[in-house]
Amino acid sequence: MIRKLLLYVLILCTVPALSQIRILEAHAVSINYGKWELIDPPAKIVVEDEVVSIYTVIFQEYNVISRLYKSDSENETSSTWLCVDKDGTRCHVTLGIVSNDPYGYYLLIKYSDWKWLYRCYLKD
Repeated sequence: MIRKLLLYVLILCTVPALSQIRILEAHAVSINYGKWELIDPPAKIVVEDEVVSIYTVIFQEYNVISRLYKSDSENETSSTWLCVDKDGTRCHVTLGIVSNDPYGYYLLIKYSDWKWLYRCYLKD
């Protein structure tokens, strides 16, 4: 319940203006790509000032263009943004919370031909 409330606050902060995105810092517990899963990757995720940054061996940065939609159900709450990466390619970035997941949070980076899913927890 607390995790869902925290995500609601994060999503509500993005409604008036994208420039009001608050700082969110998390650490990944797994990265999924198709059938492959990397457990306990060295990844730090930061959502701040219209930019989503992922610090891994390869630095990833996604600049927010616009907020697309918010989804809210009994087990999941998420917000999706249209973004552009450092190469100028557009993608969708979704930040969400799942109530039945022990870590609870996820970050999905989705292109037209592939996607990465980071399961993560908030940094204390």
